[in-house]
Amino acid sequence: MARAAWHGSRIVVRQVSPESPDIFDFIMDLHRACSGDWNTLVAQCEVLPEELEAFLEYAATFLCKLGNYYGEGDQKFVPDLSIEALHRIAAISAKAKDGLHKIIGPLLTVPPFSLGYPSKSAHLDAFQESQKAWVTDVSEWEAMIGIADPEEASRLKRLVESSTTITQHLPWAVDGVNDGKGPFEKSLFEAPDFTSVHALAVCGSIVFEAANLPNYEYIRETCGFKNVVLVNRLSANNNPKLPCYWQNPPISPISGKPVTSHYLLGQTWGSVFGRLVGMVEECRAILVSEYLMDDKKLLGIFGYTDDSEIIADDCTYTTANAHFSILEHLLQDGGGVIRIAHDPTESSLTVHVDRRKFVSHGKLALGRYLCRLHIWRCTADVASCKEFYEPLCAIEGEYEWKFVQPNTLVNGDVVEMEFYEESNKGIIQSWFEREV
Repeated sequence: MARAAWHGSRIVVRQVSPESPDIFDFIMDLHRACSGDWNTLVAQCEVLPEELEAFLEYAATFLCKLGNYYGEGDQKFVPDLSIEALHRIAAISAKAKDGLHKIIGPLLTVPPFSLGYPSKSAHLDAFQESQKAWVTDVSEWEAMIGIADPEEASRLKRLVESSTTITQHLPWAVDGVNDGKGPFEKSLFEAPDFTSVHALAVCGSIVFEAANLPNYEYIRETCGFKNVVLVNRLSANNNPKLPCYWQNPPISPISGKPVTSHYLLGQTWGSVFGRLVGMVEECRAILVSEYLMDDKKLLGIFGYTDDSEIIADDCTYTTANAHFSILEHLLQDGGGVIRIAHDPTESSLTVHVDRRKFVSHGKLALGRYLCRLHIWRCTADVASCKEFYEPLCAIEGEYEWKFVQPNTLVNGDVVEMEFYEESNKGIIQSWFEREV
């Protein structure tokens, strides 16, 4: 099944851009010409070591995204190389030279910075119907092969069943209001169809952490919705809330005063917050999981108790895997729970964590951040959200995750897995051996 998934990769490549299939072939031709020994290009083709590293970085990123556009944001990326350097790289074989000739123009063309509008626009109603089909299992195949863990699935079911109690512990909860959940939560929790799998092969432009579909609230209410989490990619995802229309405005836990903003007729979370939606929602979901990091009842669902080998207190952690904005917020508002020291002369980075402040300072800082995002989301206060959130996300340079995935092969009656070096060369080698 994993092999079948990988053999769909060229479908994805063709969808990304017209030049992507030829770029894919160019990378494979180079690997074949040098037999996987990329230093041959330095020895035989007068390619500088830094030029080789720049090309390998581009090639590995291309193969991880299955095209020359980032899967998240559809922004094009190009190799940090001159035309002359590319020609020296292609000099390794006649086939590579021909391949470069076909792609050199679109390969290096920078603008436009995104895919723009599609040449054929599907009707919105048709798209919404496809989401209904997805959630009711009528149709859709996706190139992701996963292995489910029944024990893990049972624990997640218990987690969903405990959702009302867990929601009562969030920072905007109010005793005696809406079953203890407060005015900024739905009265009835809509439990998703929750599936947790370990991914064996993910073939697509994004190795996603989780999928939570559909996005349209009325479809969620009438047909239901699904959460699929790849546990070896790690994510937390929670349920978006409907906009509220205030008659007697509730008190904002941020200002201590009645809320002053709300969604107008016809407005939605997506239409008001625009491009912030995906980033803020993912950040909010992660903050929920981290805010509840010291809830021993919740940790007990997953087997971490005061009597287990790894006790509940050991599971109280900081945000090493969370968004950059959460880390930045903890550095600014965490009261010293975490600090970072950088020594450029030694090329060292040291992260100092004060475990004594996890709950007393770290959790409170996470709660303040989470509460802001949630209340601004509920009250359509995009101006406050943007002013607070965007500076926390500001970074210098561009950084993208790349993943090297294993291959499977059949040896008699046994299925074996082939693993690769966690490097740009390892990524390229894994794709070459897929023979797609």
